[in-house]
Amino acid sequence: MKYLYFTILGLWVSQYLLFAQTVLINEIDTDQTSTDAAEFIELYDGGTGITALDGYVLVLFNGSDDQSYAAFDLDGYSTDANGFFVLGNAAVPGVDLIFSNTILQNGSDAVALYQDDASSFPGGTPVSLTNLVDAVVYDTNDPDDVGLLVLLNSSQAQLNEDVLAAKDVHSLQRYPDAAGGSRNTSAFVSAIPTPGTFNVNVTTRLQEEEFNDCVLRPIPFRDHLCLETEEQVRMIRISDVTGRCVKQCIDYSSEQPILTNELSAGTYIVTIVLQDGSEKSLRAIKR
Repeated sequence: MKYLYFTILGLWVSQYLLFAQTVLINEIDTDQTSTDAAEFIELYDGGTGITALDGYVLVLFNGSDDQSYAAFDLDGYSTDANGFFVLGNAAVPGVDLIFSNTILQNGSDAVALYQDDASSFPGGTPVSLTNLVDAVVYDTNDPDDVGLLVLLNSSQAQLNEDVLAAKDVHSLQRYPDAAGGSRNTSAFVSAIPTPGTFNVNVTTRLQEEEFNDCVLRPIPFRDHLCLETEEQVRMIRISDVTGRCVKQCIDYSSEQPILTNELSAGTYIVTIVLQDGSEKSLRAIKR
């Protein structure tokens, strides 16, 4: 009897630990310049890494009727070694599950993660709290959607991707990663997208024209990167998504490209320091 007791207890503890491993919606990017071709939703397991996503489904809800318009089964997938998993358009770096361009509604809408199956959410399924793991309700300068806000914990806010007037170049992301907890939006910020990598809460200039005079080419880049600008540049600093400086160029001249062969593929933040000491930060992706 004692052996049976401990066996049952062990199975119960194992099952508890399995479901205690919370996977969260960590970042979403729904709106880009012109045609939306870099949309993505990033999941994060808190840093555990290689967490099986069997039994999870990601559901998209349309705020026009508060009903589902797409659902993605995650059976057979898992997070990467750092704990990330990315669903998105084909152009998104490191995307794990590809969906078609422009599929993500720009708001007021919602993304919800369930422990369930896509068959439970055919198109037109009303909002449900059953088996709900996490959710984000968002917009781009749209009114709050009371029907979708039930997906969040009480007093949690609908997020505006355009809160810094930079919706085309910002995403909504938890900072630091996994902060806030399930069904809470209080830790989300609007910042430069970092799909499949750690969030850094780096923002661009608020108005498009403020950084149009500093253009990085080519994007994405491979073995070199050039800055086109008429401003006097004191220094260019390239940092990875953890904030670590990986390359620095003093007294940069546009006649000399920055060689980047030694950099790994991924997302980088290029900080341009002008002679007057002001800075501009832009995102650059290396293939």
